[in-house]
Amino acid sequence: MNITIKKDKENNLLDIARLDAEVWLDAYNKNFSKKFLKERLANIEETSKKIDENITQSKELYTCAYDNDKMIGYISYKKSDNLRHINDGMITNLYVLSDYQNKEVGTRLVKEALLDIKERFNRQNIILEILKGNSWALRFFKSFGADVIGTTMTQIDSKTIRKYLLYLENINKAVERIDNKEFIK
Repeated sequence: MNITIKKDKENNLLDIARLDAEVWLDAYNKNFSKKFLKERLANIEETSKKIDENITQSKELYTCAYDNDKMIGYISYKKSDNLRHINDGMITNLYVLSDYQNKEVGTRLVKEALLDIKERFNRQNIILEILKGNSWALRFFKSFGADVIGTTMTQIDSKTIRKYLLYLENINKAVERIDNKEFIK
């Protein structure tokens, strides 16, 4: 494996959209209808346009992991738009292909995002949401020091889904935990 990390404009939006759909198809096949998941895969061009809008309108940033030329994961983040956490950063997505999970790819992406949020946005804390039932992601972010502070609801595939709202106080401490390998891989 030759893993490299690339930020922002270096990334192909179609590859991000394709990876997003592939991970959803794999990770959420028990939670959502096959039709919904296959439509995500079929609508990659539409998804890439939404990603471009997110980059342009909400200043969302994307950092991607590659194994040689193959995109294997990405993380997206921005300044928080949550009114209670308007002075914080926000991780909006973290996806890694299943063949590359538990190989520190996600951890490297999180570290890059945390450092970038601190540098670009001058933020010290992070909020993020995780779909209820994604216990692995919940444990993963808790291992960096994040705490569940509440829940929210969202509509996905004609279902009302609960999401955990997590708060990661102190980017520096989280990066220190990563550097000291005090996390779930």
